[in-house]
Amino acid sequence: MPLSADEPAAPQVTSHEAWRGDAGRRQWYLSVVLPVYNEEKAVREHLGQIHQKLGQMLGRRPFEIVVADNGSTDGTREAVAAVAARYDNIVYDHTPCRGRGGALARGFRVARGEYIAVLSIDRAWNEEFLIHAMEHLEGGTDIVYGPKSHPDSMVRRPLTRKVGSIVTRLIMAALFRRGLPETQCIKVFRASAIPFLKELGSYNYFAEADFALRAYLQKASCAYLPVEVRDFRKSSKVKISSLLEFVVEARHFRKNIWIAGLNEKR
Repeated sequence: MPLSADEPAAPQVTSHEAWRGDAGRRQWYLSVVLPVYNEEKAVREHLGQIHQKLGQMLGRRPFEIVVADNGSTDGTREAVAAVAARYDNIVYDHTPCRGRGGALARGFRVARGEYIAVLSIDRAWNEEFLIHAMEHLEGGTDIVYGPKSHPDSMVRRPLTRKVGSIVTRLIMAALFRRGLPETQCIKVFRASAIPFLKELGSYNYFAEADFALRAYLQKASCAYLPVEVRDFRKSSKVKISSLLEFVVEARHFRKNIWIAGLNEKR
C-alpha cells in the first residue's frame, strides 16, 4: 500500500503512521475496528478471512477494516500491508504508545462508517452476532453489546481469563453501580449516536468501560445479544499489575467524569 510522502516507510515503526486504501475518502456502511498489539501471526492467519467473511455477510453494503495498532514491535505492520495490498478498504493506524484504549480511540477517530464494530483479530466472535446486531442498529438502537455474561452466550476461554473477567466486573460494581452491563465485550454502535468518541480517554485496560459508562450517562439505547466467544489465547495467571492499573484508571474516571455525569443526568 502506498504511503504519503511525509510518512515513514521503515520496517520498524517508531512514530505514528497511518494509511488507507484508494477508496478511503468514501462513506462506509460499516467500519470494523481491530485493535492489535504484536499480532503478526494472527494478522497473517485471519485478516484476509475476516475481510472475506464481511464481504459475504454485507453483500453490496460497503465496509472498511481499521487495524488499530498500539505500538507493535514485531512484523504486524508488514503483515497488514501484505493483506491490504489486495484490497482498497483496509486502514492501518499505528501509534507508538502502549495501551488498548489509545488504539481504540484512534481507530474510532479514523473510522468513516455509519456503524462501527469493535471485534478481535483472532476471530474470537461469531458472525451471527454481527448480523443480528446490524438488524438492531438499523431498527434504531444506538449500541449493541455482546456480553460474555449473557445467559445464552457460549464462551470457551481459559479459566484464568474467565477469572480476570469476573474480577473486573466486581471492581466495576464496587466503584460504580450494580446493574450496569458487562463492559469488556464485543460491541457495535451507530457512529452518529455516540458524540463522545473524541473525548474517550487514553486508558489501557479501562478503555471499554470508559465507552460503556459514557454511553450510560448520555442515555444511549442499548441491546444485549448472546455471543459465541472462542478465545484460546494462553494466559498463565491473572496479572495483578493489570488489575491494579484497571482500578487506578477506574478511580480516575469515577472522580473526574462519572460523578459529574450523574449529577447532570439528574
